Amino acid sequence: MRPNKLKSELIGLSLGQAVALSMQMEIYEHDYLFPVLAEIARRSGRNHEAFIFDRIAHQAGLNTYVLHQLYLVIEKNEHIMWPRLSWMQKQISNINLLLSNLQYLVRVETSIQSGGSFDLITNQLLTIALLKNKEVYPYLSAVALSKGEKRIARMFERMALLGMKQNLECIRIREIVFNEKEPQKPQA
Repeated sequence: MRPNKLKSELIGLSLGQAVALSMQMEIYEHDYLFPVLAEIARRSGRNHEAFIFDRIAHQAGLNTYVLHQLYLVIEKNEHIMWPRLSWMQKQISNINLLLSNLQYLVRVETSIQSGGSFDLITNQLLTIALLKNKEVYPYLSAVALSKGEKRIARMFERMALLGMKQNLECIRIREIVFNEKEPQKPQA
């Protein structure tokens, strides 16, 4: 999804709905995305990378807890329910499709042990994570700030910064995998 399209879909959300949507993204990362990536890394003999993905999954779990506590507070003030938007339903469909692709790639990775699908998955992960950390969380921070919720705005800023740090780790993993597949060039 393009960032401008994402922002236009987020504009109509209440702060509580935005927090609920963020929580759903973190739950997906904690329960599915990063555990699958860690398993792929382990089966490929990349234990260090698996540890990093496990650590990122753990952080997503902590983010989910913080967002849930925040949601309960906001829900009392806004009297809201979980967002029921066509955009969110589309994202859930996209997430399910990505998950089934990842599960397929785990089986392929296990059988061929080449690292190629690991690199592909890492690239998919970076696309999703960059969108969330560079567009979604900063935007939600601005929304919270515009509603006078400085504490909530700081929380989204912190989550974006932590996410960008995780993105750098994923980029490093991608570079390691890419460099392992590149033939060494003779030095002059």
